[in-house]
Amino acid sequence: MPRTVEIFPIIKGRALLIGKKTGFGKGKIVGPGGKVEPGETSRYAAKRELEEETGLSCSARSLEYGGRILFISGKDCVENDYFLSGKNSGKPAETREAVPKLFPIDALPTERMWEDSKHWVPRAVSGEGVSGTFVYSPGWKKLVSWELMEGARLGTLVFLRRGGKILLIRKKRGIGEGLYNGPGGRVEEGETPEEGASRELKEEVGVVSRAEDLREMATLDFFFGKGKPFMRVFAYFSEKFSGNPLETEEAEPVWFDEKGIPYGEMWADDKVWLPKVLSGKRVYGRFVFDKSGKRLLEKKLVILSPEFYR
Repeated sequence: MPRTVEIFPIIKGRALLIGKKTGFGKGKIVGPGGKVEPGETSRYAAKRELEEETGLSCSARSLEYGGRILFISGKDCVENDYFLSGKNSGKPAETREAVPKLFPIDALPTERMWEDSKHWVPRAVSGEGVSGTFVYSPGWKKLVSWELMEGARLGTLVFLRRGGKILLIRKKRGIGEGLYNGPGGRVEEGETPEEGASRELKEEVGVVSRAEDLREMATLDFFFGKGKPFMRVFAYFSEKFSGNPLETEEAEPVWFDEKGIPYGEMWADDKVWLPKVLSGKRVYGRFVFDKSGKRLLEKKLVILSPEFYR
């Protein structure tokens, strides 16, 4: 599931966008950004892309994480992390890749942007955290459907793997108490999902795995009842970690053989998507539970191509 970043510098109340001069989307107006390179976090990719495309520089830690947008076309999928930057140095300059231009935040040129942009970019540059899913026809020719996860929290799951075994935890409190799942929890304000996943892993079982060592395998949207979205969850594998799992106030860690995962003691959606990712697939899932969270009412699973760059 390829990862991209987009960054919206805010300069004197205006948003800096670029006109693409090369590559996919040539001629479109977008935020500076591009592909996350291997071994790179989205935060540092955003800093690098900003410098390469506009000549502006900033501190990676000063970037304000906004949210993650999922784009799907057939089996092709791109996850786009976006950031806001209010602490920039230098002056925007035309580069080989882009022509930068400042626009009033309330008057963005959405007619020259991707079709999805009018639904989320104005919200993003105004400081409203946005996550959503946009489905295009094959070849990215037409926007078919879209859904914003308004009011939904961002969450994470991390599954450690070693020698044919997988680490699960039995939750001792909170949502899912008594059930097995991967370590994880809520993404805190200002964190990227990977940063949140790394923190939660250490807090829940005392194991350290760096954000850049987490391998994302699934994006999962959850609804409780048929009302507002509840949570968007990002699920990761990690084979690179240090420390031995320890029982904490939040969780009891247990290693299971990957062929003996206790799906009967887990959330009902897990048996739908987890076997797929364990076999090497990457997936997007949408699950609707009843209000109690005990009964799965609707399920949708999309198997995604492993490599594609929008």
